[in-house]
Amino acid sequence: MSFTVPPLHSGGVMLTYKCDNACRHCLYCCSPKSSDEVMSEEMIDHTMSALSKERSLDGIHFGGGECSLFFDWLLYAIRSAVKHGVRIDYLETNGGWCIDDQTAVDGFKRLRDAGLSGVLISASLFHLEFIPVNVTKTAIRAAHKVFDGAFVWTDEVLRLMERLPDHDKKYPIQESCRLLGINPADGTLWQIHSYLNPCGRAARRLSEGLRRYAALICALRQLGSAPAKGDTIKIGQALRDKKCSGLGVGNCCSGCDRYVPGCPPTAAQILEMLR
Repeated sequence: MSFTVPPLHSGGVMLTYKCDNACRHCLYCCSPKSSDEVMSEEMIDHTMSALSKERSLDGIHFGGGECSLFFDWLLYAIRSAVKHGVRIDYLETNGGWCIDDQTAVDGFKRLRDAGLSGVLISASLFHLEFIPVNVTKTAIRAAHKVFDGAFVWTDEVLRLMERLPDHDKKYPIQESCRLLGINPADGTLWQIHSYLNPCGRAARRLSEGLRRYAALICALRQLGSAPAKGDTIKIGQALRDKKCSGLGVGNCCSGCDRYVPGCPPTAAQILEMLR
C-alpha cells in the first residue's frame, strides 16, 4: 500500500499552544494552563527553510494558541519567514492584548515592520467569554490603521456581539445567547459559527454528551419498556439551572421533578430512577 502526500498550498505555523483564553470551541484545547513552551528560534528557522522548498506553497499564517503572548518569538518568526522567502498571509490573534488604541497600533506596527502584511482577528461568542466587544473593536480599528484593513472572523458574529448592551463586559455563553435570543440547544449557536468542527475541546464536550446518551440508552434497553406515561426524560447542559418537569439525567438537570446525579451518571443509576 502506498500513500502520496499532496503538494502543500497553504498552512498554519503554530508557535505555541499557550493562550489567554480557553474557548469552548478551540480546535487545539489551548488555554492559560497550556505549557509555556514556544517554538525555538532554531526550530523556526528549520521550519521556514523547509517551507521555502515547497514549490506549490502560496503562503502561511501564524497561529496558536495566542502568538502575541510571546511577542519577541513572533517577531523572530516573521523575520525568519521573510528571510527564507516564505509568504505570510496573516497572523491569527484574539486581539485580547489590544487594551487601548495606542497599544494596539504600536504592536501592529512592530509586526508590520518585521514583515507582516495582515491580521485575522477572532470575533465569536466563545471568545466573548474572555474578551469584551470593545477590545475586539480596538484591535480591528488598529489593524485598519496599520494594515489598511482587517480580516474579522467573522463579521456576522461581530454584528451580533454589537447588539449586546455592555461592550466592556465579558459575557458567559449562556448570557450572550439569552440576550441575543439564541437557543444553544437547537444547533443555532453552531450554525452561526459555521466554520466549527467537532474537534479539540468541542469534541471533548461532545463526547461527554455522548456518554450521557449512551448510558440512558443502555438503561432504557434494560428497562425493557418506556417510562411511565407522562414521564418525559430531560438531558443536556441547556437545562442547567432551569426548573422543568419530568425525569432528569445528570447534574445539569437537577431542576427536574426527579433527577439522577452524576456527570454523567451510570446506566445502573439511571435504571434505578426509571424503575
